[in-house]
Amino acid sequence: MTPTAVLLTVLGYIAMLFVVAGIAGRRVSNTGFFTGNRENPWYVAALAMVGAAMSGITFVSVPGSVAADSFSYLQMVLGFTVGQMVIAFVLIPLFYRLKVVSLYEYLDGRFGMTTHLTGAWFFFISKMFAAALKVYVVCTVLQVLVFDPFGGLGTVPLEAMKAGRRGYMCELNPDYFRDAVGYLKAEEEKQEAPTLFDLLGEG
Repeated sequence: MTPTAVLLTVLGYIAMLFVVAGIAGRRVSNTGFFTGNRENPWYVAALAMVGAAMSGITFVSVPGSVAADSFSYLQMVLGFTVGQMVIAFVLIPLFYRLKVVSLYEYLDGRFGMTTHLTGAWFFFISKMFAAALKVYVVCTVLQVLVFDPFGGLGTVPLEAMKAGRRGYMCELNPDYFRDAVGYLKAEEEKQEAPTLFDLLGEG
């Protein structure tokens, strides 16, 4: 995909989120937002649980993790499955019986406000770190797919050459392109130049 296509896709996705949220939120109150008015069928709740655990990072990082570590990621998936079973068969029936909406409301009624606030703060801090990681991954992907192809002075392909990898760029400014080619040729000549150890080896 071209950088323009990537940007248009991201903007279109964001616009679609606003449209769906506007349509779906017209008839929903705060209580309905948290409980679904207690009318959702089981398969909708199941899909919501799975969807809540997924994000863009899932599709960006999981394939690379599986390629690098093989079936190690499966251990986490099995852990998710066990956790979801506990939620479905232990926590949700308990919440229904006590008529509470969240775990923090249960902690408040069972152990007091201090425990409630402690659990809420741990959740808040963990979500802040998770959100920061998601933003970092998204920015990294956008950097590779959108900003790196605009070559400038050829920094990206130059660093790729130094690392023994391939790099690519496109640059509309002829002066920048000429300078970038000069830097890349200089690096190529530097890598191809024989060292003292090469000369000693030939001798």
